[in-house]
Amino acid sequence: MVFSAAVLIILASCGNKKQTEEPLQTSDSLIVVTKSQFETEGMALGTASLMPFDQVTKCNGKIVAKSTGTAKLSAPIAGIVQKIYCSNGQTVARGQVLFELSGNELIEIQRDFTETSGMLKKAKSEFDRMKALYSEKVGTEKEYIMAESEYKAVNARHAALKLKIEAIGLDNTKIEEGQFFSSFKIVAPISGQISQINLSIGQFADTQNYHAEIIDSKQMQLQLAVFENEVGMLKPGQAVHFNLLSDTLQMNAILQTVGNMVDNGTKTVACYAAIETTNKPLVNNAFTEANIIIGTDTLNAVPSEAILKTEDEFFVLKLARQDADAYYFEKVKVEPGLTNKIYTEVKNLQSTEKLLVSGIYNLVIE
Repeated sequence: MVFSAAVLIILASCGNKKQTEEPLQTSDSLIVVTKSQFETEGMALGTASLMPFDQVTKCNGKIVAKSTGTAKLSAPIAGIVQKIYCSNGQTVARGQVLFELSGNELIEIQRDFTETSGMLKKAKSEFDRMKALYSEKVGTEKEYIMAESEYKAVNARHAALKLKIEAIGLDNTKIEEGQFFSSFKIVAPISGQISQINLSIGQFADTQNYHAEIIDSKQMQLQLAVFENEVGMLKPGQAVHFNLLSDTLQMNAILQTVGNMVDNGTKTVACYAAIETTNKPLVNNAFTEANIIIGTDTLNAVPSEAILKTEDEFFVLKLARQDADAYYFEKVKVEPGLTNKIYTEVKNLQSTEKLLVSGIYNLVIE
C-alpha cells in the first residue's frame, strides 16, 4: 500500500516570489516578524487540525475499448476487393458500407441456392404425393420414407444457403427469381472510428483474417495492472483517479471488476474500471498512471506551505509570543507524514499550538 504523494514540501525559498524587504530579525533565538511585515506579506496564523487523507494503491494501466466497443471485420465469403469506401481514422456509422467484394464463390453460392430452390419445390411435391398415397394405403412405406428423406435433405441445404446469403447481405428472393448480384458489401457492425484497414483494391480477401477494425471511443474503460499482493485490498465501487502519461489532468473512474488470474510475466492482476464522463479525448491503448482509493485516514495536519525544509530536516514556525510591534516565532522540528497536496500530516505537533501557516515562503531562514 502506498500513499497519494511524497512528503517533501520544499518551501524555504521560491524563485518567483518577492522576497521581504525587511531583514529578518532574531531575539533570544526567536524569529521576529514585525506587524508591518506580517501584514504586507499576507501572513497568517493557524493551528494543526484533523484532515482526511486517502490511502491508495498505485498502479499502471491503459485505456481499452469494451468488448462491445470493438469490431474486427472479416469477409463472410472469400472475394476480390472491388471498392473501398473508408480510410484509417474515419468516423463511420453502424450499417455504413465500407468495402465491396466480388468473386467466383459469390456466383457459385447464388447458383447453388437457385438450383436448390428448384429441387426443394420438386422434393416437396413428391413428398406430399407419397405422403398422401401412403395414408391411403396405396404407396409403400419405403417409398414414403425415401421421399421424406430426400425432402428433408434438400430443405436443409436450401436453409443453409439461404442463411449464408442473408449473412452476405443479399436478397434471397431476387436470387430465387434468377437475379444474381455481381458483388456484395461489407458494412460497419458498430459506430466508431476505423483504427486499421488491411485491404487494397484488387486484393483477395479470405475468411480467415481480419481486414479492418473499428473502435468506438464512447465505449472506453480503464484496464489496471495491480500487483497480486495488493489485490486483496480492492473491491468493486472504489474510486480511481488516473491521468495519461503525457498529461497531468486527473480523470476519475469507478472500479468495476477485480481479476482473479495473475499474469506470470508481470505478476499483476487485470482489473477494470468504468471511466466517468470526461471532455478529454480517449485513445485506445493509451497508457495511464492510476491511484485506487482503498480507504481514508483522518490525521493531524497543517497546510503544506507551513512546513519548511532545511537540509534533511523539516520545521514549522510556532508562535512563542507577540506584542504591539511584532510576532516572535520558534523554529520547531516536525516529522511530516502523508500529504494530499494542500495539507501535510505532522506526527509530533499539538493541535492547540499557533503556527505561521501562510506567507512563510517570503522568509529566508537558516
